[in-house]
Amino acid sequence: MRSALVVSRSVLINEFFIYTDGIAAVSETTDFADAFLEDVFGWVVEKFDFRKVYNQRRLYASSIVVEFEHSPARLIAGYEKLIKLINASTDTVMQKSASLKFARLGFEMDPKELSDGQAAVPKFLVERRGGVAFSRERYFCAATMQTKHFITALTEIEKLAAGLSDGS
Repeated sequence: MRSALVVSRSVLINEFFIYTDGIAAVSETTDFADAFLEDVFGWVVEKFDFRKVYNQRRLYASSIVVEFEHSPARLIAGYEKLIKLINASTDTVMQKSASLKFARLGFEMDPKELSDGQAAVPKFLVERRGGVAFSRERYFCAATMQTKHFITALTEIEKLAAGLSDGS
């Protein structure tokens, strides 16, 4: 594993990949990976006389584990009625009665709506962590966006679930 210098701070680059049509870096945040890749681009131009690439297309993927103070289930209008309806039908298949609860929230773009040549399908996922009591409200979250924007979105989700955001 290598590390890169980001504003006088050494950071870990967990993985670095070289493909025929691009390169990829995995780090704690997408900002760290970006800084590392900028260093790599500069280094190959300087040391190996590569041509400078001006139209760099960046694809991002971020994942974070969070514990919400308020369940994301609160984002769903009519959740209580909906879960009651669902639980009424699932009781018949279980030996011991137990209620189903909110488990995941996910969004993705229709692949048919992607522009020509777009490789990645934008996604946003909030999913309960396996093996953790539901009362902990711990979720694995993943999205095809920069880490800083992802953290902002998750913070807004928390505010919406708490009823603290005006939704604008």
